[in-house]
Amino acid sequence: MITCPECESEVNLGSALCPSCGAELRGELPDDEKVTKRSWKKTVAAVGILLIAIWVMVWVALPPRRGGSGTASEQEAKDALGKVQQQLTSYAAAEGHFPNSLEDLGPAARTLAQEAQSAGYELQYIPGQQGSDGRIHSYSLLARAGNYGSRNFHTDESGVVRATKGNSAATPQDPPA
Repeated sequence: MITCPECESEVNLGSALCPSCGAELRGELPDDEKVTKRSWKKTVAAVGILLIAIWVMVWVALPPRRGGSGTASEQEAKDALGKVQQQLTSYAAAEGHFPNSLEDLGPAARTLAQEAQSAGYELQYIPGQQGSDGRIHSYSLLARAGNYGSRNFHTDESGVVRATKGNSAATPQDPPA
């Protein structure tokens, strides 16, 4: 049953005209079908809003990826590696030893690590064994690629940057980059 929009009397669903007032009933839907149609539209709108909200949260939460090509990303990682190495050398010249962690170098080293990360690389500082004086006199500094197929880099107190294309960390035995 449907309700006539003119006289509001109940009319059989199959009728084309209202028997009470003669109004045309084509296109009228029963109240429960109207609710279903409205519910469907509301659901589609809610899902659309939810997807947009998720996309915005992901866009805000993830760091931007600079260095569109592998070569540009590798260069950014090598640059960050070289700058951290300079900071390590300056630290050792002032203190007489290398630090226990990159945190000892301060916020500049953290910024460089973040730059490498935005290029798809993770910087890893590995202090060497403590000497007889209890201080660290060697280190390894790695730039590990997050993308398969990109080169990984290694450097140490010698200052030579080495690279490998494999899916493992670069080592002192790899060729210079």
